[in-house]
Amino acid sequence: HDSPDASPPRRRQGEAGDASPPRRPLAAPPPGSDEAEGEEAVGGGLLNAAALKADMQRRKAKEEEKLRRLIAEEDKSGNTVYRGKDGTRLDPAQERLRKEEEEKKKQEKAEEHAKFSRGLKQAEIREKRLREEVHEMAKPFARRADDEDLNKLLKEEIHADDPMAEYMLQKKAEARKAAGIVEKPRYTGPPAPPNRFGILPGHLWDGRDRSNGFEAKLVTYRHTVNIVQQEARKYRMMDM
Repeated sequence: HDSPDASPPRRRQGEAGDASPPRRPLAAPPPGSDEAEGEEAVGGGLLNAAALKADMQRRKAKEEEKLRRLIAEEDKSGNTVYRGKDGTRLDPAQERLRKEEEEKKKQEKAEEHAKFSRGLKQAEIREKRLREEVHEMAKPFARRADDEDLNKLLKEEIHADDPMAEYMLQKKAEARKAAGIVEKPRYTGPPAPPNRFGILPGHLWDGRDRSNGFEAKLVTYRHTVNIVQQEARKYRMMDM
């Protein structure tokens, strides 16, 4: 019948008391290491204050001796000796090339950051203007009637009252399209309300003015001031 005792089975007399698996012996430190030399110097077990102090002095003396050996190996010619993190000596030429490459990468990164921080389009406009100024500075001071750049500039200028203005604009657009220049679509509807910056509406504008009327009042005020100034100038000239 079932036993009322639910406890685990007890060991019989004469059996081994430790049922855990056999333990591996502790690995000894490699010969020549600081741990091995420390154990040989002070022995195993707990260390008292005197033994600990002697071990620390021994380690300090060993580090000083290692430092003296490194100093003794320095180049006698006075050149800089480069060493790695592990104390190994590096080739000066390779180290110089590595430092030059790092400086070059830092400079390129700084130039790229400055270029993007100022804006690509603004930088392109500044470069184009600088080239134009250098080109103009190379010309003589007086401009003659046969100046090619001046004639080209005057020919490309389109006036609002020119009957050929629409045709010239269309011709320029076709030339840019043939050259592969992609342009954003422009607004071509009825005239938009004026503003102080002369900014045109987007090409999808539906013609409704959703502003609070400030721009229109400002433009009207400036126009009124200009008219008053012109009338005053005409009045002063009439008196003369």
